[in-house]
Amino acid sequence: MNYLSEISSYEKIIRVTAWIFRFYNNIRKQQNDRDFGDLNTQETDAAERAVLKIVQKQSFPNNANSLISQMQMLGQLRNFSQSQKKDVIKESDIDLIVDTNSERIYWPLAKVMKLIPGTDGRVRVVEVSTGGGSFLPPIQRLYPLEVSGADMTV
Repeated sequence: MNYLSEISSYEKIIRVTAWIFRFYNNIRKQQNDRDFGDLNTQETDAAERAVLKIVQKQSFPNNANSLISQMQMLGQLRNFSQSQKKDVIKESDIDLIVDTNSERIYWPLAKVMKLIPGTDGRVRVVEVSTGGGSFLPPIQRLYPLEVSGADMTV
């Protein structure tokens, strides 16, 4: 399918591919079973999937499914990271509160006072106490220290 580089419009590439597919399918059918008229949604969707697969194979020749694999892996890593965070953050722990605008050495310390589970039972928000008071940051903003509150005397 070398015509992809000759056409400058994505929509036109999809239409041309859909017409090629229709022609190919029609020559395999009996004359009275052939499709005529405008392209339907199923034909353009199939053409779009085919074009995306071709572009993916050209862009990632080592692994035809690399984008799908990478997206699945990122999803698994995200789920793993969230499950690990839930197990790592505990009440009475001393954690750093992540501040992307400053260096790690300036991140404030906070003591986890309470884990707050959502309706699905997963902890996404915690109550923390800092020198300036208490508030409810998302669990993603906490960075656990290697020591727990039980190990430290305040």
